[in-house]
Amino acid sequence: MIPNWLHNSGKKKNPRGISKGKIKARKQALQHLKTKYKVLTGEAKPGEEYSRKLNQCTMTFNCAMKEDVNMRFFEAQSCGRMLLTDYLPAQDEFCEEGKHYRAYIDTKDLLLKVEYYLRNEKEREKLAYRDWE
Repeated sequence: MIPNWLHNSGKKKNPRGISKGKIKARKQALQHLKTKYKVLTGEAKPGEEYSRKLNQCTMTFNCAMKEDVNMRFFEAQSCGRMLLTDYLPAQDEFCEEGKHYRAYIDTKDLLLKVEYYLRNEKEREKLAYRDWE
């Protein structure tokens, strides 16, 4: 017998399994970033082309869509790019916030941190390359 909590509720599911609130928050954050900065976006699949695109960036923006530590969290750091991401407690298992990456709490905080780290290249590079030590 299938437990009640596994039964299909009959509600239409999001085909990507992502909260619509998270999608909206990510889109809003990207829109705000695009109003002030050159933002590189694309559909490159993981691999050499994708790594090249990440390496063209000064910083990498991330928004975990499923409340999990996603690949961009690791890819940005492995490419030596400073990572700005929303905070998830599971990230603490891999890296330390403020030492290996910076977390933002909302769009306003994200924009303040982008501005700060664009003006403070040494601090930005220290965060970006700390993972290589």
